[in-house]
Amino acid sequence: WKAAFQALLQIQINLMIWHCSSSLHKMHSEAHKSRGRWSVFILCLGLVIFGTNLARIGASYNSDGLIKYIQAYSLASSRFHSEELHYPGKFLDPEYKLYPFRAQYLLQFDGRNLGQYPLVFSVLMALPVTLLPPASIPFLCLGVAFLTLLVYWRVFKPSPIVLAYATFATPMITQSMELTEGPFVLLAGLGGLHFFIRAIEGGTIRDAALAGFFSALGVWLRLEALLYSVSLLAAWILISRKTIGTRHYMAFAIAAGLVFASFMLFNFWDYGHPLGTRFIANLSEPKPGVGPIERITQTITLVFGWKMKLGFFGYSPLLIVPAVYFAFANRDNTTTRILLLFLAGFLLVAGMIAPNDGIVTWGSRYMALALFPALLLLDRFLKLQIQQKGKLRNALFLCGLAYSVVLSFITLSIQRHASKDQSSIQGEIESTNGDVVIFPSQLLSSYSGLYYFKKPIFAVWNPEQMRDLVMAIKAHRPMRVSFVEYSGWTAREFATALQVEFGQDKIPAYLQSLAAFKTLETHKGKHLTIHEFVTE
Repeated sequence: WKAAFQALLQIQINLMIWHCSSSLHKMHSEAHKSRGRWSVFILCLGLVIFGTNLARIGASYNSDGLIKYIQAYSLASSRFHSEELHYPGKFLDPEYKLYPFRAQYLLQFDGRNLGQYPLVFSVLMALPVTLLPPASIPFLCLGVAFLTLLVYWRVFKPSPIVLAYATFATPMITQSMELTEGPFVLLAGLGGLHFFIRAIEGGTIRDAALAGFFSALGVWLRLEALLYSVSLLAAWILISRKTIGTRHYMAFAIAAGLVFASFMLFNFWDYGHPLGTRFIANLSEPKPGVGPIERITQTITLVFGWKMKLGFFGYSPLLIVPAVYFAFANRDNTTTRILLLFLAGFLLVAGMIAPNDGIVTWGSRYMALALFPALLLLDRFLKLQIQQKGKLRNALFLCGLAYSVVLSFITLSIQRHASKDQSSIQGEIESTNGDVVIFPSQLLSSYSGLYYFKKPIFAVWNPEQMRDLVMAIKAHRPMRVSFVEYSGWTAREFATALQVEFGQDKIPAYLQSLAAFKTLETHKGKHLTIHEFVTE
């Protein structure tokens, strides 16, 4: 009886353990499903919000986005036989002296006229540009950005709050709402980070090789991928050099090195410089007075912010919290230490060597590849601190989240207003009746948008160029000429730049050069003053 009682008691205990284990498993499964549902909801909500805003913003195409569109169109129209930029005004200006986006956007060497953006991105976008309407192209880039977020969620399984932070509180999505290579670079970098984490947490040599390959792959689109790969490898070696054999490091380095070698060999063969057109364009842009103090100021601007410019942490300040915490309070986890060292090294070096301080952007594009490593640290920090959150800590976290979300929506508002003004200006430009359109500088011609493909557009820099153009027009055939000036208080920035660059007396000199034509009319719109001439 005693043995039977003990057996019965043991059975009851086992049943209780099984019941508790089953209940805990069920609770864990339900919690996992709940987190999954919240994550799907966040991604769908983000897609709806940003997609709706993109529809309101539209695709006005100016500056960088316009040049990328022209490059992709040029490559497709040549059936991938030539990188020569399509130029409707070439019959009057065969040497591209009056190309409307000259400066760093036009590279001339070996008798070729090329754009500054990488050839691979033009190849990627050539088919969409050919088959899809221009207004749909930014939606394609936005879709790649959300695909990147989807991969991040499925691979790294972040908490819903971190996924929401990545979607609404970083500049990743707002910077992907145009024709840009940014989301493609982030997707490649995320793939490299996935295999990198697997490799440093006991993975195989194959994982290390794939980490090197994918982390370097983005160099074909943006040069920051070179620094990204080197920073990952350097942090890994410095932290784990005594615990992991060199074969893993070598696998990463060889795979990344093969990508870099092919990239550099192609660029040297095609352009005469191993780092390609983007680097050549940055070298060609004059930067007077750039010394150590200016570089330090630039780094502070790109990492934190300065004078109304928001850097990496300036836009998303919560990302600095786990970095500070793990730097001082928790140094046990190898992966965390590697990510922390990578983040510090990458941000510092990228800030020092970047070609500029981001001009007017919020959240630097040059730092974009640091985003997902920083989000991994944030997710680890929240999971460690989940049991220790007090009311004050929760309030501070929500304030930091709300601050960045507000910035994202302010950015969307700025983009909408800028696009509205650009569309208005482009509408005025398209109202011109000239066979050719002349602008007094590149700054104004960048507002022409896709009207660039409809008529020859020229940018003149001095009266001598205007006289040469007038002679070319008169020698060709009778033509109607539209000369477009910026007018109105909305053009204050342009007017100031024009006065600094050309002086007060240059615009009348341009018009005097056009006096050889018969003036038909002068029309003043909301933004522009349009002078119409005709050859006599």
